[in-house]
Amino acid sequence: MLAQLHEYCELVLTWNRSFNFISRKDIGRLLPRHILDSLSALPYVRGERVLDDGSGAGLPGIPLAIVSPEVRFDLCDRAERRMRFLEQVCLTLGLSNVACKAADLGAPHALEARSYATITARALAKPGVVWGLVEPLLGPTGRVLCFLSTQGAEVGADINADERFRAQLIEVKVPGLAQAHEILSLERP
Repeated sequence: MLAQLHEYCELVLTWNRSFNFISRKDIGRLLPRHILDSLSALPYVRGERVLDDGSGAGLPGIPLAIVSPEVRFDLCDRAERRMRFLEQVCLTLGLSNVACKAADLGAPHALEARSYATITARALAKPGVVWGLVEPLLGPTGRVLCFLSTQGAEVGADINADERFRAQLIEVKVPGLAQAHEILSLERP
């Protein structure tokens, strides 16, 4: 798993020159800011099917799939070129538990009906928007994990007033980062 995570980092860095997946200022912080931050959600992932919406460079889906080979991960992003990169990552790393789909979940019938136990969204949209997009794909006892990074305080009041879901703010310490990050867990009431 460590070798796969290392190789994934190398692929991101190589392809980042052409695709600009991550900010140039974050290249030196790839491990803590992106890989370890993605893995911080592991204790909150439930079930055998996970959708990573707005996967981009595969964050958090690829790191989570590497450390959870028994879980099926569907990575979704509207940009086909990102999906081509992720397909190459899966081939290179031998990730048979990952499927990649270029789709915009805002479009009708973007994905066929599924019952995901967990849906992740990292740097995608405000949590209320994410909920509106993915709720039809969520299983009856599923949860949505929104990575807030440092936006938690700004989002807090709006989230607590939204009656469509029950929200729980989870503070996570990421090794190598001074500031704690936040994950917002959303579930049906």
